[in-house]
Amino acid sequence: VGAAAGVGVGIVAANKIFGSDDAYLQNEGLGHGGFRGQRSQTTDFGSGYQGVNWDLYDSIGQLNVQGLNKNFKGRILALNVDTDQVQVEDADTVAITMKDGNIKYVRLAGIDAPEVAHDNDDPSKVFPDQPGGQEAKKRLEQLISKESSIRILINPEGGQTYDRLIGVLATNPWFGGEAENINLEMLQEGQATYLPFGKLKEQIFSPKEFESAQASALEGKEGIFSLSGWQAYMQATEGKTSVTNVSLTDPGTLVP
Repeated sequence: VGAAAGVGVGIVAANKIFGSDDAYLQNEGLGHGGFRGQRSQTTDFGSGYQGVNWDLYDSIGQLNVQGLNKNFKGRILALNVDTDQVQVEDADTVAITMKDGNIKYVRLAGIDAPEVAHDNDDPSKVFPDQPGGQEAKKRLEQLISKESSIRILINPEGGQTYDRLIGVLATNPWFGGEAENINLEMLQEGQATYLPFGKLKEQIFSPKEFESAQASALEGKEGIFSLSGWQAYMQATEGKTSVTNVSLTDPGTLVP
């Protein structure tokens, strides 16, 4: 059962998390949306649903991925997704298209990227692109498209935000080895800002590594931090962990 995953998870262990009727998957909008569990021939629950494969890890130490929180206590759900199923909405949100056509959104944990304009029924909630937004979106697209598949790592007990799963995107090395943390890479390249969210001990990403990555990118004026507007914004919001980029009252005033 998936030797490369580094852990065998049987149906009994899976049912502890999902319940015998896949309660967790259905609650998260995953059951009929296409994420029905299919772990080899053992944990597919006899289901005919066509979705993505998943692996369930008993501890974060079983995952060889950069930038994870070694102090996290709990299980990790890893969704294995072909990259042609992934569409980048902006540099911190991706949409996964299921085999049945349904779409599930994933918010990248621990980062906050410049906003890009989105369609909205309420014209008052449509803002122009923030400086660096399109470039950051393109960079995330590049990081994903160079892989044939990626894993989306989720804390099954972590909930959602605005109907989006919260997860870490990780590469899926063919021959083992340490996988890249795409969320962390976006911070290292200055394509996003660090966003502490909720109780840090409950996050699967490493707060220390994420904060350090942002500090290095800011000091090196990488990505968006090469723009004077973003430099000023970071100075103005220093220490204010509740501020997100979308909270800017007039994003259009952030100019190089």
